[in-house]
Amino acid sequence: MLFSETTNINTKVTKEASKLLAQKIFREMTRIANRCQQEEDKLVVYGLSNTFGSILRDDTTKITIKPNQSQNGFLIQAETEYKPSAWFWIFFVIDILLIETIIGFVFGMGLTLGLYFYHKNLVGQAIHQALNNIQQNYQ
Repeated sequence: MLFSETTNINTKVTKEASKLLAQKIFREMTRIANRCQQEEDKLVVYGLSNTFGSILRDDTTKITIKPNQSQNGFLIQAETEYKPSAWFWIFFVIDILLIETIIGFVFGMGLTLGLYFYHKNLVGQAIHQALNNIQQNYQ
């Protein structure tokens, strides 16, 4: 699954402002992510809001900063790829094997799928909140 979040930062478009914004984004993301890595023109973030059920998912977010001359500022775009991890598929196969017992199947499958989709929502909220925090710093 892919989803994206964007926000505008109203500030002067300069190299220094771009560098400062990139540093603020990096600091904010390291606070909520498992790992952050600066690549050429984007920040790559792995494992947002990790908790117990996070073993069921892999998420990678690529954050880019682009000058937005029409609105006199920068456009921050965060594109997240959210997919099941290897552990998800292991638990899914176990749940399928438990089909003989309806209670085991329903409980196991419900827990596996429930945690997976719940964490999808957590990742989306974490990105949204982080971008809002960055935007609040500029206002």
